[in-house]
Amino acid sequence: MPRSASGRLDLDARDISQQFVQNEKTGNFYTASMHVICAVVGIGVLALPQAIAYLGWIAGPLCIAFFWLTTWLSSVLLASLYLVDGKMYSGYYHMVNDVMSKKQGFFLSSIQVLNLLLIMMAYAITGGLSVSQIANTACTYEGKTVEEVETTSSCLGLDAGGTWKGILIFGAAEVLISQIRSLEKTGWMSAIGAGCSAVYSLVAIIISFASLNPSAGTLGGISTTAANKVFGIFNAIGTMATSFTVSVVQMEIQDTLRQPPSPITQMKKTMSFSIFVSFVLYMLVGCSGYGSQGNEVASIILDSFESPRWALLLAYCALLLLSLIHISEPTRPERIAFAV
Repeated sequence: MPRSASGRLDLDARDISQQFVQNEKTGNFYTASMHVICAVVGIGVLALPQAIAYLGWIAGPLCIAFFWLTTWLSSVLLASLYLVDGKMYSGYYHMVNDVMSKKQGFFLSSIQVLNLLLIMMAYAITGGLSVSQIANTACTYEGKTVEEVETTSSCLGLDAGGTWKGILIFGAAEVLISQIRSLEKTGWMSAIGAGCSAVYSLVAIIISFASLNPSAGTLGGISTTAANKVFGIFNAIGTMATSFTVSVVQMEIQDTLRQPPSPITQMKKTMSFSIFVSFVLYMLVGCSGYGSQGNEVASIILDSFESPRWALLLAYCALLLLSLIHISEPTRPERIAFAV
């Protein structure tokens, strides 16, 4: 059945949980779950230990649980909006444009594109830093001291402009692998991305558990000046909230599903499973990292450790690959903008 100019399909009025249009797409529960986990469990998970450090042992885990529940609820509700009054929508803009108004559709879609743009910028910076960290670690294996690494150009040391060089290398690699046009055809990429997320999360968890300190952390979190404490708390809450970001690409993921069965039923199961898996990883990384380093934890938990170097190198390689996948997949802001 062809789509209308507004990007929707018209269906007969039936029970919404039973509505579907038979198609030749290949997406299913497993591929959609990989897409969601790849989108959710990003670099933000590694910043959760410091976020908990500002909130403390009680408020920190409770905030993660709160954002898990709100994300799950909003995702389930958004999945139901794939079909509205017998009309099937392939993207967020088309749904808002028809259900609300063109003005609101343009406004909310602009926020969606801006959100995605900021996420892509974060991954570009993280990818570049990962390149630098990999080069730094390789140089330490060769016997160079920290001072030598920082000043050596080939090691991408900080004093030798390593950060910008790493970002340029990352950008050059990105140009070569960013030509895939359909999210439906990138299930294998999301599977690799989800695997990368699991790798660096497990590295952080295992290293943290291996160095747990029974006296680490406090109920009230980091003690500092009032201004720094307020800023740190708001930053921590923002970190936790944005760590569950998936709504900006959820409808595009839902549009990859094969029908029958109903895309709404499939997506609700997908979101419930994927977000719960993400929640478990977040709690393990956040609590184990804070339990290991206490209030002295680094902004990125991996930076709190110097060994084992092979495990840290593996984690940074996984971070680099995930950053490439995130920017390569066709949920990039310019593609959604052109779809508008």
